This record gives sequence, C-alpha cells and structure tokens, in this order.
Amino acid sequence: MKENESGNPLEKIKSKPLNDLVSYFLVNPKEISVHVVPTESNLQNQVSLIREGFVQLAQILETDPRFSEVEAVTATSWIGMEHPNSLRYFGFEVDENQEHPLAKRALQRYSLRRVVNVPREYWDIEPMFAFMSREDFLVRYGSQSDGQSQRNL
Repeated sequence: MKENESGNPLEKIKSKPLNDLVSYFLVNPKEISVHVVPTESNLQNQVSLIREGFVQLAQILETDPRFSEVEAVTATSWIGMEHPNSLRYFGFEVDENQEHPLAKRALQRYSLRRVVNVPREYWDIEPMFAFMSREDFLVRYGSQSDGQSQRNL
C-alpha cells in the first residue's frame, strides 16, 4: 500500500506556506509544527508576517475538519535557542530543558532535516523546542479572540 492510499487524509498534507515567512508541517494528527524562515526584513515587518501567518493557521485549525484532532502547535528552531523570548513573545512555552513529551521526537526530526532547512551558518546552534496548546493558539490567534493577545504583539 502506498503512503497516500491508507485512507488517512492527513497523510496527503505535508508542508504548506502560509506567507513569505511562515509555513507549517503536519507532524501527525495531533501536532502541527510551524517554521519561520530567517529574513533580512525589518523587525516590524517580521512580526506582522508571523502574526498574519498564525492567524491563517488558526483559521485552518478552526475550519478544516482534517485538523480537528490537532492538540499542539510546536516549533523547533535554532532561533529559539538564540532568541527564546521571540518564541515567548508569540505565546509559545519554551521548553528550556527539552522535557516536554514531544520534544525528543521533534529534536530528532530537526537533526535529520537541518541541512536542508537551516542556513549553514546556524548548523552548530542547537535547536530549542517550544509549544502551545491548540486552545491557547486559538485564543491568541483565532476568530473568537478578543484581540487582546494580538494587540500585545
């Protein structure tokens, strides 16, 4: 049986860009990992694009039944190690001790993909794992948000 013939529609979804800066990867039916591309653009533009990408991802989580089982939005990145407050700024909990149940698998996945996705000058920086529950992500970025969380960005 080929991978996409299993009948699970989630297997057909791999990595998808949300805008020029943010993309997501469906790790498994319960976890989405977000990726932010390093850029030379100014900080205000970066923050705006990240926020817009997260709002789009929240809309997908709210409306697409293929994502109804997602429980966590995660990020594994060298950026988190170099700038952990940037992840906190967007509402992620940074797992500084790499103790979260999803951290070990995420860090293994990162090491396998790092040559492809990470600029060479950052290869020696160890990644940081961060996460946010689906509920917290939707409160912060979803359509039912009161806007308070987004105003703080």
